[in-house]
Amino acid sequence: MLTIEKLEQILEEKLPLATQEDWDNSGWQVRLSGGQGIEKILLALEVNEAVAREAQEMGCQVILCHHPLLFPDIQRLDERSAEGRTLTALVRAGISVYACHTVFDKAEGGMNDYLGRILGFQEIRPCPEAAGEPAAYLRRGKLEKPLSLAGVSALVQERLGLVTGDVRVTGDPEQEIRTACWCTGSGGGFLRAAAGLSTDLYITGDVKYHDARWAMDNGLAVIDAGHFGTEQLFGAAMGEVLQDLPCQLIISAVDLNPFVW
Repeated sequence: MLTIEKLEQILEEKLPLATQEDWDNSGWQVRLSGGQGIEKILLALEVNEAVAREAQEMGCQVILCHHPLLFPDIQRLDERSAEGRTLTALVRAGISVYACHTVFDKAEGGMNDYLGRILGFQEIRPCPEAAGEPAAYLRRGKLEKPLSLAGVSALVQERLGLVTGDVRVTGDPEQEIRTACWCTGSGGGFLRAAAGLSTDLYITGDVKYHDARWAMDNGLAVIDAGHFGTEQLFGAAMGEVLQDLPCQLIISAVDLNPFVW
């Protein structure tokens, strides 16, 4: 029987909390009594009222999420807030929540490695030459055969199940792309580090206007596939890492993309 204590041990072995950023809050968000065994775990990008309801309807005892439910700006449990209603619903339903945020972004076989595989890159490896914080997140790889920037953009859109408008591109559409580096989620702040890696393209989300302008002026092609677009893979990626758990893993079907049109 899988218990809360055993699950915690497995997660700590695979994704040590010591590797998270100082500002992060990975780990238990809600940890309830470990008396009952864990039969079902819901894997979700993040947790809101809809995800909590989904977990309850599925009969899950635990939710493993990417984005923490609790950050320092949440200082009290108040059912007048969405977070408060979510938390009370979880407690009433007896559902524990564990977040794997920056620990999973950095991990071998984690979010960034998984994104590279989904997009079809080969020889995927970390980028220690990026130095500093970006080195822990950035991955690089090469395409089996060169594509135009427009072709890679179409590939990203197809593989991530996105629609036109979800993907923004900076650069010459006809530029030949052989190599790329990438960072899931909000990786716009690593753009200048990516530019120093001698790759043809940087793929990420949440790129700001002035960063896109800098990239264009300095000859770096950029594909911004969105924060949600590049991280919606969490359930599938975590499912691979935890495939040997003696319980059922269920990927959430709740669409959490806040940009609906």
